[in-house]
Amino acid sequence: MSTWKFGQFQAREGKGAELAELLLEIARRIRSSEGSRSCRLLAHTEDTARFAILEEWDGIEAHKASVRENATEDLRGRFAALVAEMTASDYFEG
Repeated sequence: MSTWKFGQFQAREGKGAELAELLLEIARRIRSSEGSRSCRLLAHTEDTARFAILEEWDGIEAHKASVRENATEDLRGRFAALVAEMTASDYFEG
């Protein structure tokens, strides 16, 4: 059984393209992390400033280890500057 992490993000006004680029960078980091099975970046069909990331992991601890390794201060700062709201962030099993 896999652990799935779902996150949904709304970019700040006029920052949709920049957030998309940053999320692509984050997705690449996720895919190369130990315990990662897959990662997909999704763009909303109508709102060009709204995105979701769907991650598949060996378990919650694998995800948390990846966050500790990859969420540098620089990356967190860039993310905070581009994201107006994180509307979802949950774990699922399946």
